[in-house]
Order: sequence, then structure tokens, then C-alpha cells
Amino acid sequence: MGDESQLPVGIVVAFGFLMVMIALAGINLRLQAQRRQAKEQERETQVRAQSDEKERLKAVQEAIRRDPSLSQKDDPEVLKRLTEAVVEIQQEWAVRDDLQKVEQQQRTEAEYQKQQEERARIAEEQRREQAERARIAEERRREREAAQIAREERLAELSPVRRLLARNPKSLAGLSLALIAFAAIGVTAFWQVQQDQAATAAREQARAESIANMKEQEEIAEAELQAAKEACDLETAEATNDKAILFAYRTCSDSKVRNAVASNAAVGFSALQELAQDEDPEVRISTIDQLSARAGIEGNTAPLRLLEELMFDPDPSIRSAVARAVNTSPRILSTLMADESPLVRSEIARNPSSNEAVLDRIDYNDSVLVAEALAVNQNASTELLGQLTSHPDEGVLAKACETLSERIAAPDMPESCRNA
Repeated sequence: MGDESQLPVGIVVAFGFLMVMIALAGINLRLQAQRRQAKEQERETQVRAQSDEKERLKAVQEAIRRDPSLSQKDDPEVLKRLTEAVVEIQQEWAVRDDLQKVEQQQRTEAEYQKQQEERARIAEEQRREQAERARIAEERRREREAAQIAREERLAELSPVRRLLARNPKSLAGLSLALIAFAAIGVTAFWQVQQDQAATAAREQARAESIANMKEQEEIAEAELQAAKEACDLETAEATNDKAILFAYRTCSDSKVRNAVASNAAVGFSALQELAQDEDPEVRISTIDQLSARAGIEGNTAPLRLLEELMFDPDPSIRSAVARAVNTSPRILSTLMADESPLVRSEIARNPSSNEAVLDRIDYNDSVLVAEALAVNQNASTELLGQLTSHPDEGVLAKACETLSERIAAPDMPESCRNA
């Protein structure tokens, strides 16, 4: 009897194994959670370290900007001063950030207080309006009740027939009004039909006249445009603001007329696209100048894209015109700075849009023209100008020295400039 009441050993063992597995699973889940937390903390630490490093680099740049003498990092004393300056700047920024936070908190609190006051004011106004509407409604209700009582008193003094008519004044007038309404509806419908027919006829006539006038105007405009195209007058190409005439003139046989069209500020972009492929280089150069002027307009990217296509023209004069464009793109500058033609490279070297990085990479060893252009560009680095002061050409030397003289004092000028 005692043996039958005990659980089998297998069930006990299985239950114990299940509990062990559940405990192990719980431990594993806690370990995974701890590892995830550790990874998140590590990522946060890395992010903070990167942020601190970026902040420190900004502080270093700011310190060097304030005191350029701190850029000599090889000197331990300079490094010490730089470190102190960086710490001061970081402290200054920290104080500024704290002040901004305090100001922002004050503004937020003030705005919140203002909003609360505005809500309270609006709630009070709404309460007053509701009270006023309730008072007016109560007064009107009392007036209606008083009027109803007075009316009942007057009706009580009338005979039964007159009382019935007075209580139902619409019963007799209703039939008359219905007859009048039916008659009015019939007349109105007939009149409306007549008006609709007349309006439709008038619209059709006006439409026919408008179509005839439009055709006549189109024929006149076509005739005038054809006459202007056949004339291909140079003065017209220079002075007109009519885009249709300029578009027609784009195919004139006289290259001077086509050149005037390309130079006209009123010419449309479609005409410029065709003139960019003109057989006459002068026409293409005038087209490039027009595109350069329009590329400077904000939001207008089509002229710049067409300039980027023209920078691969086989004619060096065309590529040099593209390189001369002031409103240009980094792609044009980086492509044409390595052009095989010295004429093209000299225009890139002279272009005020060329930055220091582009100018430093231009090869000037085979061309005095390129070297002279680099020597007069205000964007050229001091190091590049120093190299040009050793150029064998006296003109390049003189121009490089002149540009350098605007940046550094006479005692610090290269020896070649002082001896010149």
C-alpha cells in the first residue's frame, strides 16, 4: 500500500532534469542580456569617445585659427601651449553650451507659462460666452412663453370659426400658394430652357469666332516667322527678344548670324543645345559663354550639364572656353586640369573658381603660359607660388613674386624675389 502511493523514479528524474534545463535557460537568458547591455555600453563609450575626439579636433582647429603659431606641432613648447589652448576652448564651449541650455530652458518655461495663461484666458472667455448665450436663450424662451400666453388670451375672445382660422392661418393660404408655385415653376422652366438655348448658341458662335481668330493669328505669326527666318538679318539676331525668331535663326547659313543668336541673352535653351554642336568654333564658344552665364542661376542645372558635355570637344579652343567659364563645376575643373593642351590648362589655372587643390595638381613644367596663369591666381597656395619663384622665366618669377608680396612681408620673401 505504501509502495503504490509513491511516484515512479523516472517521472521524478524527468521532472528534476526539466527544472535543471529551465534554470540553465534562465541563466543563459540573463547572460545574453548582460552581454547585450555590455555591448550597448561599449558602443555608447565608443560613440562618446568619437564625439570627444571630434570635439577635440574642432578645438585644435579653433586654437590654431586663433593663434596660427600653434600649428608648429614639432615643438614641445608649442604642443604644450596648444594643449592648454584646447582645454580652454573646450571649457569655453562647455560654458557656452550650458548657457544655451539654461536659456533654452528659460525660454521653454516662459513659453509654457505663456501658453498656460493663454489657455486660461481662452477658457475664461469661453465660459463668459457660454453664460451670455445661456442668458440670451433664457430671455428668448421667456419672451416666447409670454407671447404664447398673450396669443391664447386673444384667441379665447374670438368666435369658434375665427379661432380655427387664427390657429391655422396656413390652411387656406396653403392651396393658393401651391397653385402659384406650380405656375411659377412652369414659367421658370420654360424661361430657363429658352435662356439655355440662347446661351448655347452664343457660346458656339463665340467658339467658332475664337477658332477662326486663332487660326488667322497663327497663320500671320507663321508668315512673319518664315519671313524673318528667310531674312536672317544680323541686326535682328542681335537686338530681338523674340525666342521664336532666334530659334529660327539658329539654322541660318551665315555664321555671324548664328553667333549673334548664341550671344543673345533671350535665346532659348533648345536653340543653345543645337548651337553647341555648330560647325563654326566661334559659334560654339559664344554658346559656351552664354551657358556659363546661365549656369550661375540658382536651380538651373541644364546649362552646367551641357558644359560638361562640351569639355570633351576635340577642338582645344572649345575646351579652353569651357575651362574659362566662371560658373563651372568641380567635375570640369578636375577633368580639364590634366588636359594635354597648355591653352586649356592655362584657363583652368587662371579660373577664379579653381581652388588650391586643383591648382596644386596642374602641370606647368612644359608651358610658360600655364605657369604665368598659376602665378596670378589668388587661390594658389603659398607653397606653389614659392615654387614658381624658382621658374627660369622672368615673367613667371615677377608675377609669382607680386602675388606673394600681398601675403607675406618683404623680409620673408624668397631670395629670388628680393634679388629680382
